[in-house]
Amino acid sequence: MNKQAYKLMHEGTLAFADMESNGIRVDTAYCKKQMKDIDKKIQHLENKLDKTRELKKWHKVYGHEFNLDSNDQLKDILFMHLGIEPPQRTKKGNPSVDAASLHLIDSEITKPLIQWRQLKKMNNTYLKNIIGQSVNGRLHPFFNLNKVVTYRSSSDSPNFQNMPIRDPYMGKIIRQAFIPSDGGWIGGLDYAGIELSIAGCNSRDPVLIDNFTTIHKTMAAMLYDLELDQVTKDVRYCGKNNFVFPELYGSWYKPCAFTLLASIKEMKLKRVDGVGIRKHLKQQGLGDTEDFIQHVKEVEEWFWNTYHVHKKWQKKWLADYAKKGYIEMLTGFQCGGQLSTNKLLNYANQGPAFHCLLWSIVRMNKWLKKYKMKSMVIGQIHDDMVMDINGKEKDDVLHKAKEIMCEEIKKDWKWIITPLEIEAEFSEVNWFEKKEIKI
Repeated sequence: MNKQAYKLMHEGTLAFADMESNGIRVDTAYCKKQMKDIDKKIQHLENKLDKTRELKKWHKVYGHEFNLDSNDQLKDILFMHLGIEPPQRTKKGNPSVDAASLHLIDSEITKPLIQWRQLKKMNNTYLKNIIGQSVNGRLHPFFNLNKVVTYRSSSDSPNFQNMPIRDPYMGKIIRQAFIPSDGGWIGGLDYAGIELSIAGCNSRDPVLIDNFTTIHKTMAAMLYDLELDQVTKDVRYCGKNNFVFPELYGSWYKPCAFTLLASIKEMKLKRVDGVGIRKHLKQQGLGDTEDFIQHVKEVEEWFWNTYHVHKKWQKKWLADYAKKGYIEMLTGFQCGGQLSTNKLLNYANQGPAFHCLLWSIVRMNKWLKKYKMKSMVIGQIHDDMVMDINGKEKDDVLHKAKEIMCEEIKKDWKWIITPLEIEAEFSEVNWFEKKEIKI
């Protein structure tokens, strides 16, 4: 890495130390109550599962209890004994039984099993760790800068960056546990579309630069054959994470199509007017899986015809790596060694995207300390700076954050040629109930 990159890591480590020391306020009494309620639901689901034809078949064949945590036993009963065709397979060609695949299987066991696994994860991975690792009502997770090869951050003890949000039920239960300090606001300042912004800085694709704030919604509409005004936030999320980013990072239409279909059921996707996306696709003649896959293939062709300048940059980026054996990001960090195509394309955007946030956290933390503010940076999730803001300081802090994140950074890093935007979402109640605040 160059000197500027080293300085960012050094200052970032010091800022993260302050962030960890600040801690995040949590409601442990709420967590304990939720664990008890979830335990009752788990027991109810276990009783329900035991009566399904799949588990009755298992008991008849093997004569012992079915392990609900065992993917091998699940594959055995679904695909071997019941003869169900696996909707997806792993890279090694084995039947897949992850959540996305289970949502595509029409079986008596799949829905309650997905719910059971979800509830077990909520208790064992999230609530239990929040209670066990909080001190005097505050959680102090570690935020690391030395564990990820892309020079992004990671978190542990517990992993704050893994707190659920997209699953409506899990997100609500877990994020309600995080609360602001007395008289404060908890929430985050999120770089909007930062990875696509960095992609535009890398390739200088004029079409991508013009469209980077609207591309996710546009692609979601095309993929699910919707009018733009019928695209909800969740549908846009699927266009973003199940197609745009996978395509930019080396995936192709077929796996994208399967995840897009699985998300319909998993996230209960609907149009703005409330009509389910599954029903909508049938109305559009795309209800059959093969028809939908072909449709996604055609969308993919349009995508790369439109963003052909970026495609050309990708080819050059890969060729340069093949020649040199390493890549150098816009922020001065180098990644070398044996890297797959997916990783090479991913690192080019995700690394600098995080570095923009890290640069901003360093500046924000210094400013808060300089003026002895009560507001604190308490965490970060890749492109989101999580803060506990004192109510009396709210306006000043938010305006300074926007100045740092959207203006000052571009003066320091001249290579940023795209507009930078942030979205602020905060709540006086808890982390889940945050609402957008205009700055």
